[in-house]
Order: sequence, then structure tokens, then C-alpha cells
Amino acid sequence: AECPIGQGPALHNHQRTVETFMCLTGRYEIIWGNDGEESIFLEPFDLVSIPPGVYRRFRNASDLPNAKLLVLVQGSLADTFGDVAFDPKIAEEVDRRWGPEVVKNFKNIGITFA
Repeated sequence: AECPIGQGPALHNHQRTVETFMCLTGRYEIIWGNDGEESIFLEPFDLVSIPPGVYRRFRNASDLPNAKLLVLVQGSLADTFGDVAFDPKIAEEVDRRWGPEVVKNFKNIGITFA
């Protein structure tokens, strides 16, 4: 993954797969918990794994505009489809900003809001 400074995906979980993060360049903050209340900073070659069912996100916490983070999703191929769930608050925000059709399109590709 590459993220602009201070950016990264929204808080989400993987319901059946383990997600492992290794910082390759720059510095990344890995955030987890139902409300993102826990975090750790990774420097190059630091590694952390987040188990299934735990909400997580990451963000580029460095001054490098496209710091690199290796993201490994571990599980069977069948486990990866429909594995990502975002907090329902995200669906509300997507609906407000872009409309219900976009929320529907997320659901059509296996992304849930639970």
C-alpha cells in the first residue's frame, strides 16, 4: 500500500482472514479496536498482525508522500471474498456524500457494513 501523508483506509475488519502489516519505507500507524482506540507505530521492517474480527486501519505517519506498507491478507481465496466489513457509520457517510447507489455497489462486490 502507498498512502499520502496522514492518509489511509477507513476503520474496517476482516471477518475470516488475518491481516499482517510490515512498514517498508517511512512510518505507519496501525490502529485497531472497535473505535480505533489502540495503535502502534511501525518503522521500516517492523511487523504486526491483526486477527479476524478486529477493526483496524492504517495511516502514513511519516513525511514521505508515498511511504510503502506491505499488507498481507492470510486465508484461503474463498475466505477473501466478502471478508471486509466497515462500520455502519461509514455506509451512512458514503450514502450522504455519494448516494445509496455507491453503498449498493460496495455491497455488490462483497463489502459489508456491520
